Formats: sequence, structure tokens, C-alpha cells
Amino acid sequence: MREFSPTWGDVTLEIIAEKGVIRVDAFNQKLNVYNDTARKAEWAYWGGNPDLGLVRDFCMAVDQRREPSVTVSTVSEPSKSPSAAYKSVETGKVVRV
Repeated sequence: MREFSPTWGDVTLEIIAEKGVIRVDAFNQKLNVYNDTARKAEWAYWGGNPDLGLVRDFCMAVDQRREPSVTVSTVSEPSKSPSAAYKSVETGKVVRV
């Protein structure tokens, strides 16, 4: 049985400053910009559409009877870095990933 990740995306950063707030949603490849002085919100987009690429690859994998390019192990591998960073801080030692 294949395992699936329980979450999707959620790579965000929010910066709050005196003259406004900027929220970066890296997975959606857009910036949400709120400006209290101008009393407006804007979206600024960059990059491609990662969802479209994942769906296309999945369809091609089904058609070609192969594994998709992105798997649970591909997605979960980057999550080791934050854990290693916390362990490094706690122990005061370098932790290899």
C-alpha cells in the first residue's frame, strides 16, 4: 500500500512592519501584500503553477505505468533539516542530514 502525506503545501512567511504586512505563500508562489495606509490588499505572483506540474506528472505516470516523479519520500526528505537544526541547537554539535 502506498503512503500519502497528510498535509499539502503550507510554506508561509509573514512579515509585519510599521507600514504594512507582507505574507509570502511559497507553495502558491504569490505574495499577499496588505497596506494599512493605502487600505488595500494586492497579490503578486511569480513562478509557475506547481499543482499543474504535479497533476501532469501523475497523469503521465498512470499512462506510462510508472511511479510518479514526486513520492512521499521526496516530500518528507526536506523535513529532516528543521529537526536536525533543533537537535544541533540542543546539543551544541553539528548534525548531519
